[in-house]
Amino acid sequence: RNTNLYGIYSIDRKTGERIPFSTNEVGTGEPFVYDTQLSDLAIDEEKETLYAADSINGQLFAIDLNTGNRRIVTNLTIEAYGEIIGTGSVNLQILATEQIAFIGNMERSAISIVDLTTGEKVVLSKSESDY
Repeated sequence: RNTNLYGIYSIDRKTGERIPFSTNEVGTGEPFVYDTQLSDLAIDEEKETLYAADSINGQLFAIDLNTGNRRIVTNLTIEAYGEIIGTGSVNLQILATEQIAFIGNMERSAISIVDLTTGEKVVLSKSESDY
């Protein structure tokens, strides 16, 4: 496997050409791993940042739209009783003016709020089986 190809690509609308945007060769920061599945994307136009949720590894990436440089904002996993009980994310929504993200967890029917500046995460709602 060529791990340098893992990442995000833009597609030229006219030619269909795949253009690397943020990959293990383009941009710097935390590498994408073989099972990275970026299931949800959101753009903060003012900060020129793309947020991408990895539903397999439970990570929220912040990616600079100009350079492709990336950082992990937070780990999206949900833990209870010392065990990881949910990693999958779906429905990433950002509130750019407040620098927060709302993220649904499809495995545990939970909603988390994430501070996009500090990475602090709070689970706002949990499934009934988590109480």
